[in-house]
Amino acid sequence: MKKLIGTGPSSNDLTATVKLIISDHRHNRFLSEEDHKKTEGIKDTELWRVYARGLTGNLTGLIFPEWQMIPDEQFPKDTECWGALDFGYTNDPTAGIKLTRIGETIYLHEICYTPGIAPIQMKSLLNANGLKDKPIYCEHDPDQIVQLRALDIYAYPARKGQGSVNAGIIKCKEYKIFYTESSKNIHTEKTKYMWQMDPDTGKPTNTPIDAFNHCMDAIRYGIYTHLYRE
Repeated sequence: MKKLIGTGPSSNDLTATVKLIISDHRHNRFLSEEDHKKTEGIKDTELWRVYARGLTGNLTGLIFPEWQMIPDEQFPKDTECWGALDFGYTNDPTAGIKLTRIGETIYLHEICYTPGIAPIQMKSLLNANGLKDKPIYCEHDPDQIVQLRALDIYAYPARKGQGSVNAGIIKCKEYKIFYTESSKNIHTEKTKYMWQMDPDTGKPTNTPIDAFNHCMDAIRYGIYTHLYRE
C-alpha cells in the first residue's frame, strides 16, 4: 500500500515536500504467520511484487475480472436460493456462499469465512441466511457432510472429477455475476484468483493458481453442481 504524506506547512502548499511510504504484508501485525508465508510464497513474479512488496505490477490473467459488486440490499429477495461450502479446519477458513439466479444472472453473498466452524454453528448461519431446507453443495468431505445431514441440512457433495475445475470455471463464465458489498473475501479473492502464467511466454495458461480460492471454490461448487443437476 502506498501513502503520500505532505511534510510542508500546509496540504495546499505546492512547495511542500512529499514523502512516499510503501507498506506491505510484513507491516500488518494482524496477519497470521500462515498468511505471511502464503504471501511470501507467491510464485508469480508480478503477483509477488504487488502483494508481497506493495509495488506496481501487471495483473494479467484474472479469471473473473468481469464480476461486479452491488449493495447488499440489491441481492434478490423471494427468489429460489441455494448454498455452497468449501471446508476449512485449523488454518484455512470455511467459506460459505449463498447463491440465487435470475435468468442469466447469478447473485452471490458471503455468509462465512472462518476456520473451524462446527456443524451446529454452520446450521445456525445457514438458517439465518434463508438457507434452511435448501441444497448446500459441499467440498468432498464425507465426515462433514454426514454431520451436516444429521442436523437436517441438505448437504450434497459437489460434482468433481478430472476436468471439473475448468468445467466449473467455464460454467461460471456463462453468467453475469454480482456479489454483495459486504462479501469482503469474495472481493479479495476475485481480485487475486488468476491463471498460472507460462514462464516462457508470459501468457496465462489454462490452470488456475491454487491460492486465494476458498470462496472461489465454493462458488464454483455451487454454480457448476446446481446447474448441472438442473
